[in-house]
Formats: sequence, C-alpha cells, structure tokens
Amino acid sequence: MATAQRAGDQGLDADTERDRQVLEACGTLAIVGLPALVVFAAYNALTLPRALAAPIVIHYGALAALFWIVGRLARRERFIRYGHALAALLGAGVFSVALHVLRARHDPYQTIYAVLVFVALGCVMLSVRWTIGTVAALTVAWLAGSRGSVGQARWHEMGITLCGAGTIAVALTVARGSALRRLAELARTDRQRRRQLERTLEAAEKEIRERARAERRYAQLVDDVEGIVWEADARLDRFHFVSRHAERVLGFASAEWIDQVGLFRSRLHPEDEPRCTAVAAAVVAGRHEPGVVECRLRRRDGETAWLRILMRRAAVEGGGLRLRGLMVDLT
Repeated sequence: MATAQRAGDQGLDADTERDRQVLEACGTLAIVGLPALVVFAAYNALTLPRALAAPIVIHYGALAALFWIVGRLARRERFIRYGHALAALLGAGVFSVALHVLRARHDPYQTIYAVLVFVALGCVMLSVRWTIGTVAALTVAWLAGSRGSVGQARWHEMGITLCGAGTIAVALTVARGSALRRLAELARTDRQRRRQLERTLEAAEKEIRERARAERRYAQLVDDVEGIVWEADARLDRFHFVSRHAERVLGFASAEWIDQVGLFRSRLHPEDEPRCTAVAAAVVAGRHEPGVVECRLRRRDGETAWLRILMRRAAVEGGGLRLRGLMVDLT
C-alpha cells in the first residue's frame, strides 16, 4: 500500500510539473503575442479603410485582451491546474489569426508565409541558433518571391510577413534570454544564501562550543568550592541544583538531592527545623537577606553534621521565587 501511495504521489508530482510547464509556456506566449497583436491591430487600423479596419481591429483587440488576461493568470501558482485550459484558449486565438490571414489572402504563397511564421515561433523557443536560421529562411523566401510577376504587391506582403515574424522571433529571443538571466540570478542568489547559511551555521556551532566550554568551566568552579552550592524552592522541599560537594559532606549524591523531594527536611534536626523554616520564609518575603542559619543535619551514616546555611531569594522564569545559597560544613 505504501509503495502504491508513493507511486501515486510521484505520478501526481509529475502531472503537477507538466501543468506548471504548460502554464509557464502560456505565460511566455502571452507576453510575446500581446505586442505582436497590438502592432497588427494598429497597422490594419492605419492602412485599411475604416469600414474594413473596424472588424479586424476588434478581432485583434479581443485577442490582445485574451493574451493579457492569460499572461496575468499564468503568473499565479494557484492556476496550475488550469494550464491546459489556458493553453487551449491561446491555441484558439492563434488559430483564429491564422484562419483570418488565410481567408483574407487568396494567395498560395501566403500559406507558406504563415507556416514559416509558426515555424519561427516554435524554433526560437529552442535556441538563438534557430532564430538566426529562421530569419535567414524568411529573408530568402522574401527575396525569391519578390521576383515574381506580382512585383511590388508581393514584395509588400512578404515584407509585412517578414517584419511580423522577425518581431515575434526577436521578442521570443528576448523573452528566452530574460528567462535565462532570471535563472542565472536565482542560481546566484541560491549560492549566496547557501554561503550565508553555512556561515550562520558555523557561527552557531562556534557559539554552542563556547557555551559548552563556559558551562564546563562554571561547573568545575562550583564543584571546587569548599561548600555545597544549592538551589531549591521557597519551602526547601525540592532541590533543583546541588553541587557534588554535598556527597562528601552528607553522603548523598547530587542526583539524590534533586530526585528525592523532602530529603533536606527529613535529614534536618527537629529542634532546628522551625528556625530554618523561619529564616527561609523571611528571605522569600524580602524581610531579611541574605539569610544565615546554623543547623544540624543527619548524614547517611547516621552521624550529625553542623552546617551554616546562607540563602538568598532569586526570581525565575514564570514569575516564581527560589532560594539559592551555600552550605558550609562547621563540624
């Protein structure tokens, strides 16, 4: 089932990639075709009588609007699934242009011209080399056709065709070059971001190593103190930190002090507990700081140890208070 799901996901990814390519092609064709349609509409409006020019201008104007809308939609990622529909719209528009040209020109040579124009459209999308070859072929056809009996009229028609094809070829070449430059810029930006990320990671690793060394030095410093460095809650029930010197003085390891709730009070002499509790409460309330109290604690081996306890209050994250201090062996 997992294999089938992975295969389905791969197929979906492939379909999505194809849809994205179709959408990008639609956007490129829309960008390239829009100025050509505007030029053709303006040319017909300026050269033909008003009665003949009006439907042609409306035709090319509607196609220009269609190309503009498709170009806008092709830039948006959420229209990937509609790429084939947009391509069909553009195809219908281009076909209508070709049909209009062939119906308006009752000349067999015009079919060749239209084919050459669309060959130029396809070839230029591949490389600049094909652009040069296509324009050269159109030029040869133009020069050859200009020697026919029609003379200046055919020269004029073929010149218009060549200008249109050349304009489209140049526009496609510019668009392709712009896309390649954009890809190069993206690759350069990606390399710059990768280098910046590597530098950031190196700085973070260096900071982590320095912090680890500082923590080790701090732990070594605390363990070298001839006393028990500690941190506990306000009631001295739960200890959150106890230095390793506690094991040498009282016989209980640091982990035992932290894990066993109430260990301090269970080892505290009953006669000293009220006084120790009162000093801790005064320190927490801010009436007496630092607090100092001497008390007796029962060691693991049953012997009694006299300790002087110094304590201060400390604020912690979350707004709570804790006690921190030092226990010095007076035995």
